[in-house]
Amino acid sequence: SRSFLEASLSQAATNKEQAELYWRLARAWLNLGDEAEDKGTGGEALLAFFAKGEELAQRAIDLDPDNYLAYYWKCGNTGRWGQVKGILNSLFKAKPMRELLRKAVGLKPDHADSYYVLGQLYEQVPGPPLSFGEKDWAVSLGRKAVDLRSAQVKAGAEEELDYDFYTELAKHLWERNWSKGRRQKEQAKKAGPYAAKTDPMEKNFYYESAVTLKPVSDREEALELVGWTIRQLEALPSRTGSQEDDLKEARDTLAGWKK
Repeated sequence: SRSFLEASLSQAATNKEQAELYWRLARAWLNLGDEAEDKGTGGEALLAFFAKGEELAQRAIDLDPDNYLAYYWKCGNTGRWGQVKGILNSLFKAKPMRELLRKAVGLKPDHADSYYVLGQLYEQVPGPPLSFGEKDWAVSLGRKAVDLRSAQVKAGAEEELDYDFYTELAKHLWERNWSKGRRQKEQAKKAGPYAAKTDPMEKNFYYESAVTLKPVSDREEALELVGWTIRQLEALPSRTGSQEDDLKEARDTLAGWKK
């Protein structure tokens, strides 16, 4: 894939066409980095894959500032770089990642993958004063990602569900850990900000006001979600490599909660 894209660059007639190739190259370098990590590569050698991916995505942004996938895949490579370095050693990357995703959803407000990554970002980074983490917002962003992808599959715009969306939403709920009563009380408070906000990212900090909540606690819902995800994946007649990874993640998450 990388070789084909590199060979195609000389044939791209416009900046927009080049940008389409460069963001795909950024994605290819991220995937190559993941494969290298699976084979035991670490340290600076591994970081180089994601640094290259960032560089290529930035070229796409420079060529076509309206290409939302260029921002998304730059963020993806930045995030993988940060995972390798560790959260405390890469905390300075969190705000640039957030701004890249803000730009992506500003250009494409129904981009489910961006909300999925935003949910992880808001759950995993520390809260104030160290950073901007907010587990309640992570839950709303995770719900938005799940609902968008589900609607897109039903409409035929996407081929299949991404099951890790459900596992990540479950993690956000587990970390927020609200009671059934608090969920209902806090949901009512979110309707005003959800209606008033115009920035797509900030609006969807309050997306939970627009959904029907089950009369259960956060952790009860989290257990239901992960259990459902495991059952759905186990029931597939065959699984892709990505779905195998999703199944392992869901099982590992559930096992961690039961310790």
